[in-house]
Order: sequence, then C-alpha cells, then structure tokens
Amino acid sequence: MNYPFENFGDENESEKEKEIKDQIKFLRESIRQGDIYSLIDVLEESIQLCIENSLYEDGFYIAEESVKVLPYNSEIWQLKGVLHNNTLDFDKALESFDKSIALNPSDVETLINKSIAEDNLGFYDEAIKTLNEAKTIEPENEEVYYGLGVIYAKQGNIVKAIENLEESIKLDSNFNDAISELAICYEAVNNLDKALATYEKFLELEPYSPIGWYNQGIIYIKLNKFQKAINCFELALAIDDKFVSAWFNLGVAYANSNKLLLAKDCLETASQIDKQDESIWFYLGEINRELERYEDAIDIFNKAIKLDDKFFEAYYSRGLCYSVLDRDHLAYEDFRDVVKLKSNWDEAWLTKGEHEMKMGYYDDSIVSLNICIELNRNLTDAWELLAEAYSEKGNWENVIDAYNQCIKLTPSNANAYYGKAKANFILQNMQDAIDCLRSAIKLDPSIKSQIAKDYPSIKNSSLLDILESENN
Repeated sequence: MNYPFENFGDENESEKEKEIKDQIKFLRESIRQGDIYSLIDVLEESIQLCIENSLYEDGFYIAEESVKVLPYNSEIWQLKGVLHNNTLDFDKALESFDKSIALNPSDVETLINKSIAEDNLGFYDEAIKTLNEAKTIEPENEEVYYGLGVIYAKQGNIVKAIENLEESIKLDSNFNDAISELAICYEAVNNLDKALATYEKFLELEPYSPIGWYNQGIIYIKLNKFQKAINCFELALAIDDKFVSAWFNLGVAYANSNKLLLAKDCLETASQIDKQDESIWFYLGEINRELERYEDAIDIFNKAIKLDDKFFEAYYSRGLCYSVLDRDHLAYEDFRDVVKLKSNWDEAWLTKGEHEMKMGYYDDSIVSLNICIELNRNLTDAWELLAEAYSEKGNWENVIDAYNQCIKLTPSNANAYYGKAKANFILQNMQDAIDCLRSAIKLDPSIKSQIAKDYPSIKNSSLLDILESENN
C-alpha cells in the first residue's frame, strides 16, 4: 500500500504541517503492521520529509526499519547519518556515513555530510581529507570548497579559507553562506574594504537578513564610520527588534558619535532584552559615568559585578565613580580588588597609586607606582606621580631620578624640569636648580608665575629676569 507523496500547493502552513504529520503517522503505522515492503518506493522520501520538518523521532524510526529491509541502500544510510548530524550525535553520524560510503564511495553528498560530522567532532584534518576526496570526484562542486573554507577558518588558516571560499563563489555567485563566511574571513585579516564589499553583495541577495546588516554595521564601526554603522543597526532592528547585539552596538555607535543619551537608551533596551549579560550592564554604566550620573553608574556597575564577581573593569569604573564622589575608601577597595584580579594592568596600578596619593598613603602609592613602571616604563604620568610621592616623603634624590625619567620620555615637560629644580634647591644643588628653571621657563614661560609664588626671594631678585632674558 503506497501513501502518495505530493506537493502541497498553496495550503496554509498549519494545514501543511498537519498533513505531513498525518502522512508520517500513516507510514509508521503501516510499518508497525508489517507493510514496509509495500512502502519501499517512498521510504527515502519519507525520511527526507522528516528531516526537512524536524520530525527526528519519526525519521529515526523509519530509517531504522528501512535498513533492516534495505541494508545495502547507501542513500538510506546517508539519510540516517543526516538525522544523527541534525540531532548532534556526530559519532553515530560517522558510523552511518561510513556505511553509506562503503556502499557508494563516489557519492559526494555523503562525503560532504561526513565532513560536517568530522568538523563538529573537531576532526579537522580528517574533514579536510574527506572533502578533498569529494573534490577529486566533483572538482566543480561549490559546497566542497565552502566546507574546506569553513574548516580552514576554524584552524586559523585564513589564507586557505579565503582561497576556497572565493572558489566556491566563482562556481556559484549566489552562494550566500559562502559569501557571508568570506566576509568574516576578510574581516579576520583586517581587510575591511573587501569585507564591506562582500557583505554588500550578501545583502543584495538577502536584504532582509538582520545578521547581514548587523555584520556590515560592525565593519563600519571598525572603519570609524559611525553614522553608517547606525543606519545598518537600525535596519537590523527594523527586521528583528529583539536583536540584542544590534541594540548593544547601536549604543556603541551612538556613544562614538557623542550622542550619549541615545546610546544610553539603546543599552537600556539591550539590558532589558538580556538581563544576564554583564557586558551590557558595564557599558551602560560607562555611559552613565560619561554623563556624570555617578550614582546611577555605581548601581549599574553593581549589577555587572553581581553577574560576574571577577569583572575587573567594572570594579575599576565603579572605583572611579566613588573617587569623584570623594568616597575614597570605597574607591580604594575597588582599585585594590582590580589589581588582585588583573595584576598585570599598568593603568590600574597607576590609578591605585594616584588614589593612594590623594588619601595620603604615600608609601603604598610608591609601591603601586613602581609596580606600574615595572609593567610599563614608558608611562610619563607614572614617573611624574612617583616623583610627587617621593617628594611627600622627602626622598629628594629619588625625586630627581623620577623627574629625569619624565624628561627622558617627554623632553618638553616643563613641570618635570620645575619639579627637579625644587628638589635641587632643597639639596643645595644651586647651579642644577637654576639650569632646570632655565629649561622650564624656556619650555613654558607661564611657569614664571608659579616660581614667583613658590620662591618670593627669587621674585624679588634679578634671577628671574636674567633667566627670562636668556630665553628671548
């Protein structure tokens, strides 16, 4: 008894789904009653129908019964493998594909599906070998080159990935998956112009793809073309208004365009769609911090930290807010936590040292700033703060050494010359002090007013006039 397989015309989707399910139910019942031999002509089609409609339990039942009566049918073994692929049972998928290939070694479709199972199991070299076998049989099969491109990309061999994806598109200029993957590869090697052009080609074929518009928007962000990025993200959201990453990056694009209130609105929307993403809360906190809404920012950073208690950037930004609000001990606790979580972050040690200076913890500040300098000896700000910390402790030789490093890194730093001059005056190195004052005034004539304020005796002498005249 054959149950007719037919096209369903323009029937609405629910009616079509019901008819398919009724059809599969009839097939199952016929098989259960022992009528499978009368159904041999439609078994492959029925399994394919189950695959297309995600009726995997039915598909497995029909496939298992089919291989009992048709053990040498390579197509049924291949379809059984596809069912295992679709249900993520890749080991069993390989077993089915191997049986299919043993029966029909030249079936390229089976080889491609086998490579998918190998890919998902992380057997990349084996998948490449399988696809190369398929390429030998069908050298102009675009799906083979696409599969090779995807696997080479996963291995990090982007050059080979691009070669194969380009070949795939030469064979089928409308192969959207290959076009999209090629754009990702161009982006990976920072060939942003080619990535952009490739996404444009993808969107010509798939104008209603939210991910396509989103990916193009990301390229525009990288190119600092923020208004074009905004346009792309808005198109993505017009298609899918729950696309949380599009809301997030729309906020980023607005922030980079200095439209902070619009950025805030976008990130708030993103945070409501996905309340469990600590990164969204963090960037929303950053926007509030830039808007000088420090209390709101602190509350938001608290949410990010609650979701991830190792989120050192959130501790750091919360600490900056506490510092602005003069909640110095809370800020100090946050900066201390930051360097525990991220001990190799030079900027965190610099900020911690600066805050310790503010609190009068000069010994702690010296330790923090020295660690910062060990991590990055080219930070002029660290050397300058270290000189100030040594000055508070009266370690004048160390003050001079630190200012020498400032001058070495930034020869135009007038304040460093002036700070060095003050240390030399205290050490009675008068000529060195005068030489430093001369350099400071030459670099910044306005510094004379500070000298006159700090050293009234110099103001009332001719020294300042002499130094000024030397620089004219």
